[in-house]
Amino acid sequence: MHRLSLWICCLLSFGLTAQDFSATTIVCQEGPFTLTSPLTDGQTYVYQWERSFDGGSSWSSTGSDSPGLLINNPTPGIRYRMLYAADATCLADAACRQMTAATELSVQIPMFSQGLTRCQGDTVVVGNERLFTGGNHRTVIRTPDGCDSIVETFLQLLPAYDDLFFVDLCPGENFRGRMITSDTLITETFTASSGCDSIARYEINVAFSGVEKIEGPDRICEGETPDLRISGQFSHYAWSTGDDGLSATTNGAGIYGLTLTDFSGCQLELSHELNVTTLVVDSLITTSPACPGGSSGALRLSVSGDTDLMYSRNGGDDFQLDPNFTGLSAGDYDIVVESSDGCQTTATTTIVDAPAINLTTGLPEEMTIERGDSLAFLLETDFTVDRWEWNGSRFLSCNDCPAPVAFPLIDTEFRVSAIAPGGCSVTDTVLVRVKDSRRMYAPTAFSPNGDDQNDFWRIFPGPRAEAVSALTIADRWGGIRFQQAEAELPPAEARWDGTDQGQPMPPGVYVYSAIVHFSDGKQLPIRGQITLMR
Repeated sequence: MHRLSLWICCLLSFGLTAQDFSATTIVCQEGPFTLTSPLTDGQTYVYQWERSFDGGSSWSSTGSDSPGLLINNPTPGIRYRMLYAADATCLADAACRQMTAATELSVQIPMFSQGLTRCQGDTVVVGNERLFTGGNHRTVIRTPDGCDSIVETFLQLLPAYDDLFFVDLCPGENFRGRMITSDTLITETFTASSGCDSIARYEINVAFSGVEKIEGPDRICEGETPDLRISGQFSHYAWSTGDDGLSATTNGAGIYGLTLTDFSGCQLELSHELNVTTLVVDSLITTSPACPGGSSGALRLSVSGDTDLMYSRNGGDDFQLDPNFTGLSAGDYDIVVESSDGCQTTATTTIVDAPAINLTTGLPEEMTIERGDSLAFLLETDFTVDRWEWNGSRFLSCNDCPAPVAFPLIDTEFRVSAIAPGGCSVTDTVLVRVKDSRRMYAPTAFSPNGDDQNDFWRIFPGPRAEAVSALTIADRWGGIRFQQAEAELPPAEARWDGTDQGQPMPPGVYVYSAIVHFSDGKQLPIRGQITLMR
C-alpha cells in the first residue's frame, strides 16, 4: 500500500507545470526582503528553499518551508531556488519533486550626500525626516515606484541666542514705555553676529499678580468655623479678625476683610462674604411592609432650611432627590439630608416588620436519582402565594408552579421561593444528585514513542462497564489499521499501540469505533477521532 501511495504522489508531481524565477531579482529597498514563490497555478504545494554562495556550484537549505522566503540582509551575488511538490513524501524524493530556476540578488539602492548650514533652532526636512541637530544624518526615502534612496546629510548649525531676563514691578509701573498691570512676558528679536535671528525675553513679575480673591467657602454649615487663606508670600497681612498670617479663623456668617502689603510697600485690599446653612427635619413618617420579610415599606421626610436637597436612607452611601423612599424592608435606617453646598443633618428610624408567614414542604435536604429518572415536588403554604420562583428551570417541567417535575442530568440544587402579594417570600432548597454509571473517557491523542507516557490508546469507561468489543482503528482514507481479535476484552486490555501488523503508523488523525458492554446487559456504541503524535 505504501509503494502505491508513493507512485501516485510522484505521478501527480511530474504532472505539475514548471514555473521559474527570472535570472536576476532586483532588491531596491533597505532592510529585510521577501522573495515570493513564482508559482501561479493556484495549486497547494509543500516547499523547500535553497541558496548558493558560489554561483550555483553548491546549494544548502535555508530552513524555510513557506511560499515566501524572508531575507533579513539581502546580499548581492547570492542565488536562491525553490523545491516544491504536492506533499512532503514527494518533496523528499529527488525524482518526484519540482525545482525552479535559480535567481541571483542584485541590490540597487542609490545614495546621495549633501552638506547644509542652518541657524541653531532651524529644521531641515529630508524626505519625511526633520533634522534639527548638527552632525551626520542618514535618511531613507521611498520613491513612487517602491524603491529606496539613501541621503547622507551633514548639518552645520550656526549660533543663535535665546536669553531670558527677570523684572519685578509694582502695579501700574512702566517698562520700556509700557504700563504693566499683570505678569507679562515681552519678547524682542535681533540679528546676532552670525546672521541668525536671536531672541531676548523679559519675564515681568507684577506685585499681587494672580491674587484674585481670598480662598475659602462662600457658604458653610451650621457649627463650622473654616479658615480663610490667601496664596503667596507678602511682607504684612492684616485680617479684620485680627489675624496677621496667611490664614484667619472665622466665627460665623459675615464679611471678612484683608489688607496685603508686599516687600516693596505696595498694598492690596480684599474681602470675602460667608453665609451659613441650617437644615431641620420637621417630620419623618414610616410605613411597615405588607408582609413579613417583604419590601413594601416606606419612609417620608419633610425638611426645611434650604432648597435643592438630597436624601439618603443608608447613612449617606447613595442619595436621591425625592424625600419619599418606597420598596423598603423592615429594619433600622440612618437618614442623611444634604444640601447642594454639602451641609447635612441626620436622623434614625425603624420600620417594624409584618407578622411571619410559613412554608410547609416535604422536600428533603438531599436525594439521589439515576440519570434519566425524574421526581415530583409538592409544596404548601399557609398564605396566599402571588407567584412561585424556581431556579434550575432547564431541568423542571415548570418554574412558576408549586408542583413541578424535575429531570436533572447533573447534580443540581433546586431552590424555590413562594412570594406573597406584598413582596415577602419563603425559600426552601433540595440538592438532587444524579448517578451516571455509563460515563467514559476516550483520549483524543497519544504518543507511542516508548517513553512510558501515553504509549497506548484505550477507552476509560465507568465502573459499570464490563467489556469492550469490536474495537477498530481506521486511517482518514478508511483503511483499517487495527481490529480487536477477541470478541470481548476487559476495558483495560482493549487498546492500540499505534502500529499496523507491527509497523509504526505515521503521525496523523485516525478514527476509532467500539462497543462498550455494561453489567446490566446494555451496549453502547462509541466513535471518535484520535491524533497520533510522535
